[in-house]
Amino acid sequence: MALTIENHVYREGEGIPLILVHGFPVDHRMWDRCATALMEMSDAQECTQYPIWALTCQAPARASAPTGGQRCARRGRGASRCA
Repeated sequence: MALTIENHVYREGEGIPLILVHGFPVDHRMWDRCATALMEMSDAQECTQYPIWALTCQAPARASAPTGGQRCARRGRGASRCA
């Protein structure tokens, strides 16, 4: 199974990019307002324009997800086991 990662560029710039990563089940659009606010604040303070990227990570269509009848138990740091 391969994971598809798409890069959405909010702004090109200089230096190390600020990379915004989403969680399931959303995509890069969850960062629209945040990225806009970051750009406006850095521009208002006349900072060097740094790159701002947001990744969209998509699991393959055949990846399994819990169904309505499954129960999931959390295990450790964010891991879960479904039965």
